[in-house]
Amino acid sequence: MFKIAYVDESQSDIRRFKRFADGIFHVVGIEPSIEIDETISEIISYRVDALVADFDLKEQSPNVRYYGTELVERYLSIRKEFPIFIFTSHEDDALQKGEDVNIIYEKGEQYIEGDDENSPPIKNKKLLDRIKLQIEKHQLKVLSSENRLKELVYKSHHHTLTLFEENELIHLDSFLEQTIDRQSVMPESLKTTSASSKLIELIKKVDSLTTKINENNY
Repeated sequence: MFKIAYVDESQSDIRRFKRFADGIFHVVGIEPSIEIDETISEIISYRVDALVADFDLKEQSPNVRYYGTELVERYLSIRKEFPIFIFTSHEDDALQKGEDVNIIYEKGEQYIEGDDENSPPIKNKKLLDRIKLQIEKHQLKVLSSENRLKELVYKSHHHTLTLFEENELIHLDSFLEQTIDRQSVMPESLKTTSASSKLIELIKKVDSLTTKINENNY
């Protein structure tokens, strides 16, 4: 079962989301810290597969000075292409402040009306499926990139890589680094493998990266 971090200043909304995702996702409820970096660190510590955040994190917590859109953008600056979603009761404000309108959903979309007016609201399975699909697509891309990188590293130990393969190795290395810790990535322009000694250094770094990937459950 995939693990999701749900960040909201309201405990009742956290409980509501847990009920919404019950049986489909394991939800870790997180109340935002005053400092955005502390919230980011807590999210990372849980090793989640996706991040869902309320838009107005300061609605009931006046000491919090950042929005959910700022939180997910900061997270993406560390974890490239990570599955993220914003839930909001203030859709217009969220759309104005967010960079990607495709990740913003109204909180009311968690549930849809029953078959008739006397029926209780039911889970919006389509929304849950969308979250699950984003997680699966991201993890598949990471896994396929890791497997291809391992193939190239193995080949480099026995044969000389072509220029195309060297460039592919560099791009894969950069992508996988950025899914783990984008802030520590070396620019690709500095990752030249035209000399064999530099390729060896890159391979050493790839081995270290593989260890980090395994530690992060990829």
